[in-house]
Amino acid sequence: MLQLPTAQDRIVMTEEFPGFSVEELFAHFVQPDLLCLWWPKEAEVDPHAGGRYHLFWPSMSWSLLGTIYEFVPDERVGFTWIWEGGKPADNPLKVLIGFGRSESGARILLEHGQFEPEDAEAREGIIEGWIHFGAKLKSLRT
Repeated sequence: MLQLPTAQDRIVMTEEFPGFSVEELFAHFVQPDLLCLWWPKEAEVDPHAGGRYHLFWPSMSWSLLGTIYEFVPDERVGFTWIWEGGKPADNPLKVLIGFGRSESGARILLEHGQFEPEDAEAREGIIEGWIHFGAKLKSLRT
């Protein structure tokens, strides 16, 4: 994924996914069986506004959970981002992903924030994570 210039309180990234339709790419973010092909080892997702999700990496004892606050099929999905045992749940980070067509397939525009100044190390880790897992998703069609 390509990181776009932005303030330190959020991350903005974009990526094209050749060979994916917008509908397929959206499904890879909200359907547990497809999500687990590229991101978590296990996933529970209730795909609608107000639905909850829970992503698991059992071998690392990682657990990411939150609520879907925006859900427009094939257009955008927004969700809170809470690492179990991490940042307090009363002030979660938020992720908003927009989906669109590109010449070669589909693309996303991802916004992730609101980071506090003390979150600089976590922010860098999240950037690395989106780049890594975005490449895994992209490799499903290349």
